[in-house]
Amino acid sequence: MLRETLSTPSSTSTTSPVSNTTNATDYNLRVGPVKFSADLVAGVEYIDNISYSQVNRESDEVIRLGLNILTVIPLTKLNTLRFDMGVGFVRYLQHPNATSNNVFITPGSQLSLDFFVGDYLKANIHDAFDIRQDPVDSAELSNVTNFGRFTNTAGITLTSDLHNGLILTGEYDHFNYVSFNDDFNYLDRSAEQFAASISYQIRPRTFIGADGGYSITKYDDNGLNGSDSYTVGAFLDTTITPYFRLVLHGGYQSASFDTGGTVDAGNYDNIRGAPLGLPTTGTYGDRYSLSTFYWNATLNNRLNAYLTHSLSLGRETDLGLISNYVKVDYIRYNLAWRVMSNITLAGDVFYDHDVESGGPFSERINRYGGDISLGVQFNRHLSGAMHYAYIQKDSDANLRDYYQNRVGLDVDYHF
Repeated sequence: MLRETLSTPSSTSTTSPVSNTTNATDYNLRVGPVKFSADLVAGVEYIDNISYSQVNRESDEVIRLGLNILTVIPLTKLNTLRFDMGVGFVRYLQHPNATSNNVFITPGSQLSLDFFVGDYLKANIHDAFDIRQDPVDSAELSNVTNFGRFTNTAGITLTSDLHNGLILTGEYDHFNYVSFNDDFNYLDRSAEQFAASISYQIRPRTFIGADGGYSITKYDDNGLNGSDSYTVGAFLDTTITPYFRLVLHGGYQSASFDTGGTVDAGNYDNIRGAPLGLPTTGTYGDRYSLSTFYWNATLNNRLNAYLTHSLSLGRETDLGLISNYVKVDYIRYNLAWRVMSNITLAGDVFYDHDVESGGPFSERINRYGGDISLGVQFNRHLSGAMHYAYIQKDSDANLRDYYQNRVGLDVDYHF
């Protein structure tokens, strides 16, 4: 499935065969031939800046209740149907209107069918969907609390393993984005996305290959510019030693955009959080096209049986919220440490540098932060975790900076 980004989708950059079969250990319950697992999750969190604001900061306590279900249904010996979904309820106690609705569906929720055509071709038909509320994923947003949106990606992936080290993959997806907040209805859109890759195993645990993609994006109104974009690239995935794995991926990307989008300037005021002094209507379309290189490099290291960590850095380009695109340079580091047999310490830190292509004004953003969590497995069914997260945004635009602290407690009951 394709990411909603102008960069080459991660799903087509994999260098080993695409596996659509969840690990059998993920399923611990059975009804006839159907395997499944279920988790009840509950959490409470304190957030000191729920609207990501530089001034007039507001805090709140948030509760979340959820159910995660993984289900696999073997239709035949080779054909499998999967339904995985995380659904829940979120509530801001002091600001109940802080979300468009109180329901969320976690990313990764999907309906997926695997089947084989002959000895060499594997097909996967899928429909992935989610409902998210928190605006933290979008660096361009400040002074915003209510950013509810629904995304759906449906399509088919074909994978052919020729059993001589050569693997071919092709994919088509139809993407939809629907906003739950009237201020952001201009973001509603659909996209047709195509991708393909070829990889070759040159030695055990080492793959090289090439990939590419093409997408057509259309917005429901003329607030933002639709686009035609493509990418071409190459990759290397190698396990250097049993303890080191290196993944390199890079290439060229280009996009042409429609011009002359007419936007209600009030929407910009809502997004930016400060009046811009623009007329109520007019043409403020971003007229910049895209022609650039993308790349990423990830190094995974298992220090020992208890400690693993990874470092990732690169450049990608995403569709903008009031511009044609946003160029993102990033670096990320994460660590997982099994302190004891039932205690795990995990954390990550990140830095992003984002530059908008144009629009009413082009914002340059630096964001950095991290989080840390301490998890305890009390028994085979019950686990809990405490977590703390910090994020800070520094912008060259007026009243666009913010910082935020989060601290919370989560409990998970695994049936």
